[in-house]
Amino acid sequence: MLSELPQTPSETRDAASSNILDEPAATSDPQRDAWGNRPEQPIYTSFAQYGQAPLLQRVSQRMDAYRQAVHGSLNELVPWVRSGLPKSQKPTRRAFNVLLSFMLLIAITTCFIGSGVGLATDYFSLKSLASNGLAALERVPEDLGVGNHHLSEKFISNKQRALAAADVAIALRDFQELHQRLVHPDPALAAAMHAPGISNLLRSAYLLSGVALDAAQITQQLFPTIATLADVYVSAPLTNNGPTHQGDGALHMQDLTTMQQNLQSALPYVSDLIMRLRAAPPDVLFAALSASQRAKITPFLQLIPQIPTLIPLIEQFLPAAPAILGVGQPVGYLITTMDPAEMRATGGFQGNYAIMAMSQGRPGTINLQDVYLLDKPFDASAVGSANVPPATYLSWWPSSYLPWGLRDANLSPDFPTSAAYDLSELGLENGAYAPVTDSHGAIIGKEHLPMAGVIAIEPTVIEQMLTLTGPITIPSPYNDIVTAQNLQDKIHYYQLTTQGRKLGTKAGKGDTLSSANKRFTALLAKALLAKLKAEPKDRLLTFAGMLLNDLHTKDIQVAFTNPTAENFLRYYQISSEMYTGSADSLMVNDTNISGNKGSQFLHEQITDQVQLDAKGGATHTMTITYTWTPPAIQDGTDPNQVYNVLYDANAGANFGLFYRQFVRVYTAQQPTLLSASNWQFGGIDTTTSDIPGRGMLGAFYILQGDATTHPVAWNVPNPTLAWYVPHVYTPGQPYTLHFQHQADTLVSLTVTVTGPPCGNQPPTTQTFTANPVTTDAVYQMAVPACNG
Repeated sequence: MLSELPQTPSETRDAASSNILDEPAATSDPQRDAWGNRPEQPIYTSFAQYGQAPLLQRVSQRMDAYRQAVHGSLNELVPWVRSGLPKSQKPTRRAFNVLLSFMLLIAITTCFIGSGVGLATDYFSLKSLASNGLAALERVPEDLGVGNHHLSEKFISNKQRALAAADVAIALRDFQELHQRLVHPDPALAAAMHAPGISNLLRSAYLLSGVALDAAQITQQLFPTIATLADVYVSAPLTNNGPTHQGDGALHMQDLTTMQQNLQSALPYVSDLIMRLRAAPPDVLFAALSASQRAKITPFLQLIPQIPTLIPLIEQFLPAAPAILGVGQPVGYLITTMDPAEMRATGGFQGNYAIMAMSQGRPGTINLQDVYLLDKPFDASAVGSANVPPATYLSWWPSSYLPWGLRDANLSPDFPTSAAYDLSELGLENGAYAPVTDSHGAIIGKEHLPMAGVIAIEPTVIEQMLTLTGPITIPSPYNDIVTAQNLQDKIHYYQLTTQGRKLGTKAGKGDTLSSANKRFTALLAKALLAKLKAEPKDRLLTFAGMLLNDLHTKDIQVAFTNPTAENFLRYYQISSEMYTGSADSLMVNDTNISGNKGSQFLHEQITDQVQLDAKGGATHTMTITYTWTPPAIQDGTDPNQVYNVLYDANAGANFGLFYRQFVRVYTAQQPTLLSASNWQFGGIDTTTSDIPGRGMLGAFYILQGDATTHPVAWNVPNPTLAWYVPHVYTPGQPYTLHFQHQADTLVSLTVTVTGPPCGNQPPTTQTFTANPVTTDAVYQMAVPACNG
């Protein structure tokens, strides 16, 4: 905690070098003076213009004279003392004065040396306390099995808990002593507090010791909760090779009550810590820290002020926790992996799914399956063959994609709504079964579970995992290596191409996890999870921090069936739900209805010109500029080159190829369509919104490819759309636009807002841009009141 005090560089001397107080040596160098200095060296030059001797020579002469005076005084005083202090031999007053000055000099020198030794002792002692306290806190994750070392057991033993508790106690003791010694400094330390440079270090150390003491107190108060959660974490089948239901590491109702009590006990120390941080400027607080120490501690200090706002939310969440965490009764979560190469409303085609059990707070094994293994038997049943989506989608959803199933259930851009559709289809198809594993992690059966929510995952998250683990090797018959860079290409090759599918039919031992077409994906998921379990737990915790950001970018989307838990997501604006307030709003949502993987080649630039009027209304004039970059096709009539995984081949049409999507532009309420051009059928197909509280303008968009040209020539129109929405802002008050993005789309955005005309005053204009769009955004512009 305390940085190193400045040290004087050690002087190195030759054996032949003379002391600076010695007499000057003779030199034969005509360019050097009697002291060995060159004339151009000003520090050693004499003041010749004033007729004075060189400075060092005068100092030496005066010291020599003082030495002789001391020697003479001693020659007077010593015989006098030995003779019994006779008055006849009493030394002169000058002898007494010289000797007294010499004794004072010795005393002052001794004091300085003593103070320096005391200060050095204090420094190393304080630094030792800080280092030992920090080391003890850093050992706690290792003690509890969430550090970078592997556990020999699949749960946290009482011995490990005791070690961790002891380290917390050591940290608390050391930080208490450190803080007390800085609050009540000894004389040497008190004197140093007034010394320039050192005073800043000690002030910083004092502030940091208080912060460290509060942190240790918080850790001690939360320790039972920390130990319980660590046990749940390290013993879960998802993070360890253990059975689905294991007695160790289970979370109980009493644990949830204890968590709430621990949080309340820690809150006073959190408040004190926040006060300390607010009272100390960063340059003062961090003066005693090195750059690396500062970088290490800053993220934690930035999180501290958020803790008080978390407490009420956690208290609200705890009543819902049993239902969410499977405390008392196991629950299940539907996990869907999205394929943005075939874009759907919530971010991609739901081609694979898994049911993950949550029992006593511990997530279970994930066994990824081809969604068609669930959908196709259901489609062939009497109920399934008549299954269709809600009526609001039937006007544009292709009849060739019926019957409707889990694979296509994410039709609403409002994720909670799509999650409800997913769970409804899962129930109809009798798919709510989670795998049961033995003590070695092998799947030995399945169990039916009530569903607690849906988790949708984009490929970006899998790529992050591969970045953490490194490349994954998929064994025979594939014998291929998957990296973060080639993930989607490899999956598409083995899932969709003729050559890749052939390998999937060659099932080997242990690889019959899914359908032949998606066996490669299932094996990849199994290998990736196995490698994640072998990773040090501290690296997995780092990855968990990345997942929080993925919730904001919609690379992960979560919905709970419990309303209280869903409100928790809504409060943090990570529910991926549609905005339905009274302000202006915009979302452009694409749904690939070609049934191919062409979406990955489509990038769109959305340009929206917004003109405000004096009545609080807004006119939008929007252009979507598409950039289409599919692989070059030299012969569009060759079925081996025109494969439906990229775009549809229509031999009966003159153009031969096409990519088609349905575009829904969600606006504020009550939109009035003004114009539309360059859509497939010339204009808007529907104005009926599927989101209560939002307007919607829906149209088909198609890209056509001419197979008679070499290479294929594509017609890529740029559609336009204009609409008016009333009462989206109050004149004289700021105008606000809520823009929401679709998960994993390649979109850039430019919005230019122009205020209403007001006499001769130029209207206010402001432009907002995002390239690329990665999160939802709220754009706001001040609109001055118009008085003329």
